[in-house]
Amino acid sequence: MSARFTMLSCMHDNLICEYEKYPTAKELWEVLKVAYGSTLATRLRALTLRFNQYVLDPKHSMIQHLDVMKGMIRELQNISCDLSDEQQVLAVLKSLPEQT
Repeated sequence: MSARFTMLSCMHDNLICEYEKYPTAKELWEVLKVAYGSTLATRLRALTLRFNQYVLDPKHSMIQHLDVMKGMIRELQNISCDLSDEQQVLAVLKSLPEQT
């Protein structure tokens, strides 16, 4: 069993799709270090920025879009950044395309 396979098998299903594109354990580890190994302040800033700038991917259904946003909200909550319901709703509305 390879190190890469072991690392991927320890991940939640929705993360595997995101990280299986890295062909070696070393590349996967470097990406994981950037994503999860940063300081709290850096991590908080990066997550907040990603959440606030996230827009609907045209290839995603509304359910997929909301799942991605819920995932980001959970990540923020995991580092003790609780968003109010109003902040969450505003972020979702802002992420939708303008009506034409």
